[in-house]
Amino acid sequence: MLGVKVESYRSEYFEGVKSLWREVFPDAPPWDAANVAIPAKLTVQPELSEARLAAMGCQKINLQVRASNAAVVEFYKKLGYMIEERISMGKRL
Repeated sequence: MLGVKVESYRSEYFEGVKSLWREVFPDAPPWDAANVAIPAKLTVQPELSEARLAAMGCQKINLQVRASNAAVVEFYKKLGYMIEERISMGKRL
């Protein structure tokens, strides 16, 4: 394992997360900025964690990472995520 402790988000983490978000996603569009995306996520079951999802019967978590972001891909591999050959499609509304 990485020696990284993964824990649930807390509001006092926001400024640090926002700073990291800007560093990791420098080209993120305005609708995907931390100050938009995080509050939006928190309106829908903010208490969920991997353990809680598993206890609720969730069998899998899907994660999207840009193929060009090798460091993040390696980070998630070390947390047990595997690369699956898929086509990711989206439609902005």
